[in-house]
Amino acid sequence: MNHKIIVFCDSLLILNYYAEKLGYPVIDGDLNTDEKNKIFGIFKNSTEIKTIFVSRVGDTGIDIPMASVGIEIGYLGGSRRQKV
Repeated sequence: MNHKIIVFCDSLLILNYYAEKLGYPVIDGDLNTDEKNKIFGIFKNSTEIKTIFVSRVGDTGIDIPMASVGIEIGYLGGSRRQKV
């Protein structure tokens, strides 16, 4: 299958560990808006990036209808907007 996958993670340590181990890009608070938009744009509009790892910056304001799979790892509890 040709799924688009977003992996959400609260822990930056876990997020970066698995993203690096598996070779996928990370979107977190360290990226500037242009870098985030570039990665999301490639993810959304091409098959070059099929999986992205996203920190809490993905809780609000991202357009991800192209994602067919969402995975949550390293969940710290509390209210999460991804679950809405």
